[in-house]
Amino acid sequence: MIEISYYTRLEPRPRANDLTGTLTAEVRDPLWLLARQWQIGEFAGEDAGSLALVEYAGRTTKFPRWKLGKTDAEQALTQGAPLETQTLREPFNPDFATQIELFHDFADYLRQEVGSESTTQELLEKFGERAEFKIAKAPEPDVDKLNPFDAATKRFLGVCAGRTLNGVELLNLAKSVAGGGSIPITTTAALIEKIKNALAKLLSRVTAVFGDVGNADPAAWNIRHLEYALHVVGEDPAGAGNVTLRAHPDSDGEFDWFSFDMVDKNASATEEAPIPRAASTIPARVRFPGMAASRFWAFEENTLAIPDILATGTDDLLKLLIADFMFIHSNDWFVLPFEQPVGSLAQLDYLLVHDVFGTVTAVLRADRDETKAGTNRWTMFSNSDLGPGNDGLADYFIVPPTPGVTMQLGSVLEDVRFGRDETANMAFGIEEVTTSAIGEPRTGRQRDADVNAARIVAPPTTGSDFPLRYQIENELPANWVPLLPVLEDPSNPSVVLQRGKAEKTLDGETPGPVTPLSKILLPNFSTTPYFIAEEEIPRSGLQIERVVYRSRWTDGSTHLWVQRRRKIGAGEAQSGLQFDQALPNES
Repeated sequence: MIEISYYTRLEPRPRANDLTGTLTAEVRDPLWLLARQWQIGEFAGEDAGSLALVEYAGRTTKFPRWKLGKTDAEQALTQGAPLETQTLREPFNPDFATQIELFHDFADYLRQEVGSESTTQELLEKFGERAEFKIAKAPEPDVDKLNPFDAATKRFLGVCAGRTLNGVELLNLAKSVAGGGSIPITTTAALIEKIKNALAKLLSRVTAVFGDVGNADPAAWNIRHLEYALHVVGEDPAGAGNVTLRAHPDSDGEFDWFSFDMVDKNASATEEAPIPRAASTIPARVRFPGMAASRFWAFEENTLAIPDILATGTDDLLKLLIADFMFIHSNDWFVLPFEQPVGSLAQLDYLLVHDVFGTVTAVLRADRDETKAGTNRWTMFSNSDLGPGNDGLADYFIVPPTPGVTMQLGSVLEDVRFGRDETANMAFGIEEVTTSAIGEPRTGRQRDADVNAARIVAPPTTGSDFPLRYQIENELPANWVPLLPVLEDPSNPSVVLQRGKAEKTLDGETPGPVTPLSKILLPNFSTTPYFIAEEEIPRSGLQIERVVYRSRWTDGSTHLWVQRRRKIGAGEAQSGLQFDQALPNES
């Protein structure tokens, strides 16, 4: 079948080559336009000049130091790394995978130093003869039935055990040698020096890539309140000493401008002089999608349906205010660039606006005269001044030394959910994700299944003439850690939550405590009593994560670090814990 398609197209054909008449946009009815101007009130306007030029001048300073508490010793901050890596970083876990990786790095460095494969193997064998450098296979069956190795770890150790060395112990040896320690194997003096050089390279690489490897908690982490507690010292932009800012990262683990509050000021401190900054620029009008055209002879894009904004009625005051700004006052707002260095505090001395008539207008801060908190204060992008006797605002703007949104989130090493179970009248720390022995994420349900598979569960009592059997309490999953309310100080009636341990039977009769695996619930892997402030776990719950971040800095360097982030929980917990149960006695 033959099909013929045809269409009609309209083409404009100018009758002359001159576009002057078209571009003039002549008005055929000026009286109608004048009437429209009178109708909308344009004749009631003021004879004001249009904005032509803006001048501003100010000063910027840096963040030279940080400290834990207001009275603690200060530590230097370098400009060559993000603030998070210098204040929030914690060591990477010394898991088996890290041990193998560091061993191979050391073997490569040693091979480069020695220059002989056979000599390198001989030296590595001598290290392997010492017990502290050996990596053993996973025991069969599991020795710790309440914390058995997962299947992936057993396979990993089956391949690597006996063939490699413990690179973390080699790293500890490198630290010891750097402090004047000796090499624990016997060989020639020349080879000893080559081993020391290889260890120095290993230590340098670990410091540059990982920062450190170990089990220590970050110094800025408050284990009692489950949050970071640190202060950053900044040079006062006014040139009067320095200011101390309390820093608290947001739920994504980032330091933003609103993460800082001024808590102290030392006007007598000696700091570097502020850097003056001044510029003149022509501002641009504020633009946003859907904005009404500011000129009469302009085509507007159909990107905003005005009837849809007010379709739900006019009782939404916020919506009416936004619509009023968009359609009436938006062309009265301007934007101008101000380049503030990363990791600095800035203060403006003046901002002068020049119009086309030569009039100069000084623009002051909107909150300059009203700094006390109350109904008369209006402010945006301001930091609070919480110093002694103050309830005002800090007169500067902060751009912290942080990668911000460029921080790339890596693996979630630990995920602990805190919640209250009102039925059981207890609080729990639920280890949703922990790190396995080879550094892989391991869910709490998988751990509980591995525990149940490794131990012997006694069957219910049978063959009795009694129809019911008594159970004092049922078992909790292995990843549920009870938090018990206790009085830490008998003289203080305040209640705190103490980390406890749930019990599971090992061989059907003997109970054993289930130890938490996360560093969040087991700070520094210590067995001492661990207390958490009760107010830190609300009914809405709490979530603490240990995550890996990666980011580039302004000089192009790459930074890798582990830190924690605090989020709102998912509500109350349902543990299913029950006491004093009468259960059917199966026969």
